Amino acid sequence: MATKVYPVFLPATSGTDMEVLRGGVAISTITSGLNINRTARLTVAAQDFDSAAEFILYGKAGTIITNKVSIGVATEDASLSTYVGGDAEGIGYRVAEGQIHNAGASIETVTAGVLGDVIGVLYRASEQDVSFFLNGVPVGTVSLPSEMTGVPLYLAVSIGSDVEAGDIQVQVNPGRYWYEYDVYGAEWWDAP
Repeated sequence: MATKVYPVFLPATSGTDMEVLRGGVAISTITSGLNINRTARLTVAAQDFDSAAEFILYGKAGTIITNKVSIGVATEDASLSTYVGGDAEGIGYRVAEGQIHNAGASIETVTAGVLGDVIGVLYRASEQDVSFFLNGVPVGTVSLPSEMTGVPLYLAVSIGSDVEAGDIQVQVNPGRYWYEYDVYGAEWWDAP
């Protein structure tokens, strides 16, 4: 059996002022005082089966993450210059706001999160929807808009910074390690 290929962050698919860390499993910023309008898209698209990943949101204690973090999925055509969910080609969980966004607007209000939380993303191919989890607890499920059905979906993260460069960071676990919250029953991977 061939080794599965798991998604990673790359500089080529990351917005301005973003830094890829830890061999591509984490993302941060290189400038202070940044807003949310930059996206890093991971390398492997969802397949024709359920795919899940977890994102650990961490950073410097006391960092304000309001309008600084969105985690979700995006198509290859999604802009890297806006946040995940900031255009019609992405759906993102705005963690601090407790909202799920698409096309630049909130489409569902959900539980808000903070630094230290684990955000889960589950794409269900058969249902054509995306579910979000906060520390293993489901917070919302949304159907894919027409612009996002029938096309490859990539995991994506948008982060800004508060008072220091790198004071907000996100690490992804697409299934290569045991999940923090084992509620998904699927991994986000591609055949080699």
